[in-house]
Amino acid sequence: MRNKKLIVIFCVLMTIALFVVLDSVLFSVQKVTAYCHNDLDNVVMDDGTTLAQKVVSAGKVNMGKSIFLIDKEEIAQNVENKLPGVKVVNIEKKFPDRITIHYASIKPTFSVRTAQGYYVCTNEGKVVDIVSDKPSGLINLIADVGDELRAGDYLDCKNMSTVVAIMDALDRLGYSAENQEERILLLSLIKFIDLTVHDEIIYIGTGSDIVIKVLGISPDNIFKKIHYGMSLYVNYRSNKHQGMITVSDSDVFTWSDVSDYN
Repeated sequence: MRNKKLIVIFCVLMTIALFVVLDSVLFSVQKVTAYCHNDLDNVVMDDGTTLAQKVVSAGKVNMGKSIFLIDKEEIAQNVENKLPGVKVVNIEKKFPDRITIHYASIKPTFSVRTAQGYYVCTNEGKVVDIVSDKPSGLINLIADVGDELRAGDYLDCKNMSTVVAIMDALDRLGYSAENQEERILLLSLIKFIDLTVHDEIIYIGTGSDIVIKVLGISPDNIFKKIHYGMSLYVNYRSNKHQGMITVSDSDVFTWSDVSDYN
């Protein structure tokens, strides 16, 4: 009986101690910082603030709240909802009283024209901005997507897996932000990529009047076929000014002086 009383007293004391620790000023959040893993935190935006400052503000961390009660997922969601161009990597609790939001700046890679204007999107199809004029320096994708999306939403596209595979293939061909010279070269070769004609066919408009038609596409073969088609175009453009290259396999193609793309 005595042992049971001691256990009860011990549990009560531990509970009191826990509440004291949770409510202690020592463990209440006093400072929140943000660190970008792929860009400069101190680049000043148009409104005079830095991206890091915007991330801290968007996180809406309750200053003075116990660090033990801070909800990391809520902070990450607050940041990504407010700043579509930011991906939260981790929320770090630095005891006793600091929070650091680790994030990455997401680079847009393609645009899609809609009734609203142009959706500016990441490789995964996340809309980071909506602009009225066609953005420069991005691949122009023609696809059937939702017309009522907002920044932060993802494209409503039935063949989204194909879109992701196409952008991954282009990255492997040099269309990554780290390879500026190769990126500029690739952009000069590609005017548009059209996915609206057929689920298993894409048309690639080039820097000339030559169109590349790729048949039987799937996420598994799209890199090889695009790579083959672009290689053929580079070879043909020196003596051909218009026509169509049809790629049916990773090493099979036909040439036509007339394109069937309208």
